[in-house]
Amino acid sequence: MDKKSPMLRRVLWSVVLFVCLSLMLYQCLDRILRYTAEPVNVNVRITHNESLEFPSVTVCNKNVYNLTRALELLVGNKLLPKTATEAMVNVSILVGLNGMTSTDVWNELALQRKKFICWFGRGIDCDNVGNWTLVHTTIGPCYMFEMENSQTNLTSSFNNLFLRFQETSKLEKSDSGVRVVLHEPGDSAVLLVRTDSMSAEYGWARDVKLELRKFQILSTNHNPCLDDPAYSKERCLSDCFQAAVTANTKCRMPYMTAAEKSGDVNGSTSVFRDCITPNEYEEAFYTLDQMLFHGVGWNPHECDCQHECQETTFLNYPENLVYKPKNIRMRIFYTELVYENIQEEFAYTMIALLCDIGGTLGLLMGASVLTVCELLEVAWSRMLRIICVTKKRSQTPPAPALVSIVKVKPSKPTVVVPRDNRRVQLQPNYLRPPAFHDFDFNRRRLEDAYFGERIKI
Repeated sequence: MDKKSPMLRRVLWSVVLFVCLSLMLYQCLDRILRYTAEPVNVNVRITHNESLEFPSVTVCNKNVYNLTRALELLVGNKLLPKTATEAMVNVSILVGLNGMTSTDVWNELALQRKKFICWFGRGIDCDNVGNWTLVHTTIGPCYMFEMENSQTNLTSSFNNLFLRFQETSKLEKSDSGVRVVLHEPGDSAVLLVRTDSMSAEYGWARDVKLELRKFQILSTNHNPCLDDPAYSKERCLSDCFQAAVTANTKCRMPYMTAAEKSGDVNGSTSVFRDCITPNEYEEAFYTLDQMLFHGVGWNPHECDCQHECQETTFLNYPENLVYKPKNIRMRIFYTELVYENIQEEFAYTMIALLCDIGGTLGLLMGASVLTVCELLEVAWSRMLRIICVTKKRSQTPPAPALVSIVKVKPSKPTVVVPRDNRRVQLQPNYLRPPAFHDFDFNRRRLEDAYFGERIKI
């Protein structure tokens, strides 16, 4: 900046300054982009605990309905002859019979709870530690088991959940057995029984080892999540699916609990009632099949359902063993009281960003916080000088046309004689206009207070 320096020296320093400034801007931009990308680190910790959360267990019969009971109803109402077999049963005929709705039919034909044995621990009945609830899903009526406190401090295959089923139907089917889904307490099993369930066939035993994982996810712009303990993504997907089914059917199926609670999912009162005729029931089942298997009218990716920030998953590792014919045995248990705690944390924080930018400024520009303050001070003083000069020029009075100055003795006032011979007598110390004199006096006081000495303009 020194104009008295040689041109070559000024050019070389200008090149060095330009290169360093460019590198500094590039490095700062790179650090800022990394910070806005919100990178995360994943920490995995194996934690030992005195007890672990036990999942909810939903059990569904692959045959969907109790065909023996359905045959009894059809024969009793003379809709089928007494010689009919279970292969001749059509459940949709029961809808509307004696005023039964689709929900009534499912409740009547559900797998009986007393038909299977359930223990939790050695000789402890499941009803003593939890509750079985009849739930309706997309594959039919099912039973869900939930513990009262959802915690267990027992391990090994003899101390957790034990289930045994026995086939009572005389009809031979290739697809027979049960579906079992393990899920977090409070989640909806309406869709999970079709997407995340495991099968167990008659004549086989299945031992299922559990592993617990807990996720603590950060909500970022690229991967948002909801930190609400009452929120469940599975319930959100279930409600979204039921709303899509409601928009394409004329009646409500038993698993459509969202329509039952709200009374109206899409604002149409015609979809609130249950299916009451065989044709409505068959059309609703056909719509369900088209949506789940062919993707007609519903796509889970189109649902506005975010992940939970606090999520619990249950990994299962099944092992199959040969068992009694027409019987199924299942044991669901923990092998040890440990779980994986997977936690995310920001990999690049604001402190790291400031450190990197400060290091870049110091290395390439020799700058620091004090340097920035000095630059601000220089800019302030320069702005103050410009304002003062501009104000002085705007308030300087125009020069008189032709004047003649009459010299008198110093003790007498100075006389200015204009061309029109009018006389203006002024005191010797008041040669400048009063307004400018006041501004100049205030300006000098401001400069003296800030710079410590008067700046001459």
